[in-house]
Amino acid sequence: MLRESDHKPVMAGSPLILSKEQLDGMSILGSIIEEALRLSSASIMIRVANDDFTLTLDSGMTANIRKGDYIALCPQMIHMDPEIYENPTEFKFDRYLDENGQKKTDFFKNGRKLKQFLIPFGSGASECPGRFFAICEIKQFLTLVLWHYEMELEDVACAPLTTDSTRAGLGILPPKQDVQIRFRIRACTDGGETSH
Repeated sequence: MLRESDHKPVMAGSPLILSKEQLDGMSILGSIIEEALRLSSASIMIRVANDDFTLTLDSGMTANIRKGDYIALCPQMIHMDPEIYENPTEFKFDRYLDENGQKKTDFFKNGRKLKQFLIPFGSGASECPGRFFAICEIKQFLTLVLWHYEMELEDVACAPLTTDSTRAGLGILPPKQDVQIRFRIRACTDGGETSH
């Protein structure tokens, strides 16, 4: 991960300083974070219709929307759509990487390229203004943890995590169960590998 961002090895205990360019260059970590957000975000976006219009759904069913009507949109319907995402319930760390290992932005529905295919931070005028800062914080935190600690699951055969859907509509769904992790401080940090 740090090699991907051209970071030089340092001794354990030394400060790890990452530039925004290095964080932005972590394509694999970015894909992992986006995949985690895709599987766990379950917000509801509320909009008010500016004009009367008829909404035609993929099924052919129509709904007449009047000016001033409230419309609730659930991005999770996009995030879990098997036409957009192959095997949508599976975690695929590289789902958001193209064949060159760069950020993938080509996702399709009904043969049309989607402008919005991942909506964990809302959309439009109400899209979270801190979303870029939040992603940088997550990347920096994960990088520091992985840089300074060796970690492993206590039970590698543990069941896949499930989310607590009682919070659906309120943002990120927390997991239903804990995951036990064993960790220890790295003896020497050389870009992600331990030397003893």
